[in-house]
Amino acid sequence: MTEPLVNGDYGYRQASVPAAVPRKIGFLGEPYLAAASWCLAWYGIVRLWYGQLGPYVFAVSLAMHVRICPPMGQVPPIMDPMVIFIWPWCLGMCLLSCAIVGMGFIYGWEWWWWMGTAFACMLALMRRRDVETKVKDAFARLGRPRDLPGVLPRRPLLTTLHGYTYVCFREVCGGDAPVCIERFTPSGSAIHVDIWRKNGVAREKLPVFFFAHGGGWKGGGARMNPHCALMQILASRGWMVVSAEYRMRRWPQQLDDVVAALRWLQSDEAAEHGADRDRITVSGASAGGHIISLAMLKAHTEGIKISSMVLFYPALDPGDLSVSTARWPLSIPFLRAQRDQSMLHWFFELVVLGSDQTLWPSATVLTELHPDSPVAREWPPTLVIHGELDSVVPVEHSQNFLSMLAAAQRQADSQLVRTCDGLVLVPGARHTFDIVSCKEAAATFEGAAAWLQMTV
Repeated sequence: MTEPLVNGDYGYRQASVPAAVPRKIGFLGEPYLAAASWCLAWYGIVRLWYGQLGPYVFAVSLAMHVRICPPMGQVPPIMDPMVIFIWPWCLGMCLLSCAIVGMGFIYGWEWWWWMGTAFACMLALMRRRDVETKVKDAFARLGRPRDLPGVLPRRPLLTTLHGYTYVCFREVCGGDAPVCIERFTPSGSAIHVDIWRKNGVAREKLPVFFFAHGGGWKGGGARMNPHCALMQILASRGWMVVSAEYRMRRWPQQLDDVVAALRWLQSDEAAEHGADRDRITVSGASAGGHIISLAMLKAHTEGIKISSMVLFYPALDPGDLSVSTARWPLSIPFLRAQRDQSMLHWFFELVVLGSDQTLWPSATVLTELHPDSPVAREWPPTLVIHGELDSVVPVEHSQNFLSMLAAAQRQADSQLVRTCDGLVLVPGARHTFDIVSCKEAAATFEGAAAWLQMTV
């Protein structure tokens, strides 16, 4: 793995560097293998009508090794939510493909597609061999101990299949005592929050982990997200975890509800539940990372103290100011899409903002983080975790965000850089890679929990 860039060109600790994160070019971007697998997948879908599964499975297995230009990984024919379920099971897919190849020789099937799938899965298996070690090394480069004492609490078996299934549980393992999950409605509010606490822990001065879920600004829930596994770890270690719901009909309801929940943490009622208002960590994933960052701007103006921030593949630039996403190759009037318009910009404006362009200032984070911005200089220590092959939210979003914080710090004091921040790029991981229970997701959650215990 490449050595971390500390106090280097980025101005923050980049614990791992992607092998070759392609820049956006046109509709599909580079490398050309990504475009080839994307086109092959459409051919595979056509062949499905004729009962032939091999071409499509081969296309998806190839996609495990490339990044489709974001946000194309959220739309057919190859979607990140599909690929993430094959990546952890590449050994089984390899064995299955080899078996089908053998039967193809006997019965005259089109075995060559499955031969290609077997080779692609074998390559994925080799790439995943030391991925857990690489993730742990990345966190070690951020200063956390390489091996931590203690055992991670056991996840409910159902949640190992899909992280959203945490919604089925009100109590989970917390080690020597269970962790209880309480649905609570703050006084004077229509929103709900889920409070995670370990039984037997005194309800006073507990560090708070405040989380805003993702889901494309239109989905997900307080317990319908993969990061409940991290919440379980933190709650088992004595944290008070607060996961907020929010309305999703029209912007800025999402932001207003998260800010309201954040304000509640400053109340006496929250203190009675155990919240320490001086030790609050905010966190969000994907669209939730965007919402929680905007909430951070509000918190700064209202004097709410935030100790640290953890973001998972955050969609920090929905307007595509960094020019990192695919563009429309031609204008499509009935979709309100214009030629060379960013697809992410188009989606956010049409679906989230309801085509109301006057709402853009309330949804833009990066424009507030210019070098002369007080909030950029006073931003809390931030850890960002992003999949190396994320085909929905570009890695460049996270890199640009942390670089802007570092630039603001240099503007304030030319001798200082923000070594309190860190970017961990998970090898081979895609968007929402942690929704499936796998070794890289477990190492990521353990590393994030350790980073928080050192920082807060």
